Amino acid sequence: ARIIAATNRDLQARIKEGAFREDLYYRLNVITIKIPPLRERQEDIPLLAYHFLKKFVESTGKEVQEISPEAMRILLQYDWPGNVRELENVLERALILAEHKSILPSDLPEHLNRIANEVTHLSGDDEEKIVSLEEIERSYILKILGKTRGNKHLAAQLLGIDRSTLYRKLDQYSIPKTFKTNAD
Repeated sequence: ARIIAATNRDLQARIKEGAFREDLYYRLNVITIKIPPLRERQEDIPLLAYHFLKKFVESTGKEVQEISPEAMRILLQYDWPGNVRELENVLERALILAEHKSILPSDLPEHLNRIANEVTHLSGDDEEKIVSLEEIERSYILKILGKTRGNKHLAAQLLGIDRSTLYRKLDQYSIPKTFKTNAD
């Protein structure tokens, strides 16, 4: 049996404090994958947002097909203190409230709009960088392959897809199946 566990705590420190059992730590700690908080992985936000959109469209049957560029800009400017779970909840809420085929800024929580307006006002930057979903997905797959040192099985698990789907995407994006990291 395999156990996958996640924490936002420093377990080594918790062991020293006597708040976490050392034997349990070593029993669980076969492979450690450290994933930075979402605020440090801004490039992952569009891919995750579309993943959650697809998930909620399938479960609700709503016909929302995209996230407007303005709404995506707001998602990218937010700091995500609640991490990926907060993004997931925001997308579920937006889909429920959406009255069009696209998620609009008005479908997002008010505090996200307010923060985005403050950031835009401070930066004065009205230009938007448009990146295709394919570019985002390719970049994300490469990043995960780098983190797993080319291990396709582990990469597919982290991506939440079957290995056959990963191989199809490798072909689609012309990523060599013998992917090597720069450290290799």
